[in-house]
Amino acid sequence: MKKAQSKQLALSQLIKINVQTLYIPDNNILGQPQNKNYFRYTIKIENTGKNSVQLISRYWLIINDNGEEIEVHGQGVLGKHPVIEAKKSFEYQSFSSIDSDWGSMEGHYTMIDLETEEIFTVKIDRFYLVKDTTIHSQ
Repeated sequence: MKKAQSKQLALSQLIKINVQTLYIPDNNILGQPQNKNYFRYTIKIENTGKNSVQLISRYWLIINDNGEEIEVHGQGVLGKHPVIEAKKSFEYQSFSSIDSDWGSMEGHYTMIDLETEEIFTVKIDRFYLVKDTTIHSQ
């Protein structure tokens, strides 16, 4: 069991996550309700390993400043299951909303090494959604 866990840890450490968030002050553009704060986040997933990997699923824990939690589980990102070749990256943008002045997001991706067929989890460290631009790297 320890060998499998250490292999998963080694695989997950080969994936680097960079997150940038941007507050969207005019949410009329999105056609969404006015009683929420909207944020665009850009995520870059970098594969520093030797093998191609594929993103299978995602999990998000979104917490507002009142401590209310929302969990989001989904397949892939943006309806895709991107393959990220060795020494390459994949970047995407998405949106999140919270009904408070600030909040946070954290979670993980489930991925598979396409050569070894090992499934592993990549942690996405907590980042904050506030009414200014935030950059977060891990």
